[in-house]
Amino acid sequence: MKTCKGIKSISLTACIFLLFSIFTTLEAFAAEYYIDPVSGKDSDTGLSQALAWATISYAMEQLSAGDTLFLMDGTFTESLNITISGKPGDPITFKALNDGKVIIDGKNSRIPLLIEGTDANHKTYIDVEGIVCRNSNSDIVQIKRSDNISIKRVSAYNADPDGNFVAFSIAYDCTNILVEDCAASGTGRKQYNAFSDSKVTFRRCWGRWIDHQWGNWNSCLDIYGADDCIVENCIVTMDSTVTKKVHGIEIVNQSNPDADRNKIYGNIVYGINDYGYIVASAGGHHIRDNKHVDNVAIMEGNSKGGFLLKADGNWTGDRLTLVGTSDVDLVRVEANPFGEDPDFQIRGVLRNSVLLSGDVGIKITSSPLIKSFTNKYNNLCSLAIPYSGRASQGAGEAAIKDTIPSFDTVKYGKGAYLIRPANLKGKGENGADIGAEILYQYIDGILHRDDHHRLWPWQMEDRIFAETGVSVTWEAKGGIWKTLNGVYPEN
Repeated sequence: MKTCKGIKSISLTACIFLLFSIFTTLEAFAAEYYIDPVSGKDSDTGLSQALAWATISYAMEQLSAGDTLFLMDGTFTESLNITISGKPGDPITFKALNDGKVIIDGKNSRIPLLIEGTDANHKTYIDVEGIVCRNSNSDIVQIKRSDNISIKRVSAYNADPDGNFVAFSIAYDCTNILVEDCAASGTGRKQYNAFSDSKVTFRRCWGRWIDHQWGNWNSCLDIYGADDCIVENCIVTMDSTVTKKVHGIEIVNQSNPDADRNKIYGNIVYGINDYGYIVASAGGHHIRDNKHVDNVAIMEGNSKGGFLLKADGNWTGDRLTLVGTSDVDLVRVEANPFGEDPDFQIRGVLRNSVLLSGDVGIKITSSPLIKSFTNKYNNLCSLAIPYSGRASQGAGEAAIKDTIPSFDTVKYGKGAYLIRPANLKGKGENGADIGAEILYQYIDGILHRDDHHRLWPWQMEDRIFAETGVSVTWEAKGGIWKTLNGVYPEN
């Protein structure tokens, strides 16, 4: 009997010891540290604000999977070069203690934020939140050969203007990358770019193109030879002084792999002087199964057009709102001359969309590579030439061709085009609504139409205005809306 009691006692002690070991081990892998660019010391422990470290390079050597490094207010003049990885369930987090109050300044001689693995050893499970990056000698935020990376509430300004450099560059076999609630502006060939990747998500990002001195084919957001990416609720525009041609959001490839199954949902392009949206191939690989749903392009001034389709074996456009002025082709379908390879044959459908104002509504050029393009239940209104080339009136379009969409631009300004016209609801294919609505958030391609997921006012409104002097929301300060009164139902 005593032996049994002894065994029970030992078992209980062992259990207590085991639990203590587990908790202390977990605590060791979930430490919080601080770094202070003003008064920190690398000789301190880093375990509190009063004992913060001084340098990022020193902190990088101390961190382990599950740790969080809080960056205190101030300007860092060394790169946030993340050389370590987290683990599934235990990411390494780099977070501004106060959102937007931490600046990583490259001083035009270094990359402010760099996460770069190798072909054999990708960087993984890293979260970065709340910082401002600026003045790079290359890309501003550069992520290469990395997986499971989250970049949230990060702003990036002024990539190197004299090379092929980008504000947010995700490149070379990255996968499962999230760029959310971010902002980009200043110099650089592109604001956002996913190059030769898969499963990259740009969500609620804002970009404003200003200047670039190297090369042509400038754009705001590119899915470049990347598959299974999502661009949702992003806004791209450009400064009114820009004279170079700039595209809005594009899916394209060249000598890199395919650009398939990308989803472009609930985005806004305005003020761009070339095409708002492009799907194109410059050679070598096919593009298939890309979707554009609930997108708006407001093409003003000397813009070329709303949508240019030059490649895709199975493209879908649904519930778009494309608004133009004179000399603008709202939808243009043409083919690049790559022969009769079926990978480059264009097949697509455009439905339930508003094409308002401008010169040409839908233009389909003559090419043997355009095998099938169907337009149906679209509202083409106030156009000099509704259909051009091989295009002709599609099913359901005759009944609504004279319906002027009920966009109240006097009250809402450009924001009116983000509200689906009341007089076109239920008039689309199988009773669908016609035109885009961009009032609520898409998350992973799913629309969440409830009060908790309202898009407006813009989530990064105050940060972006403080950093750039430009409002995303309010027209009086460069944004979209004159007012939000009446946009959302009252609780």
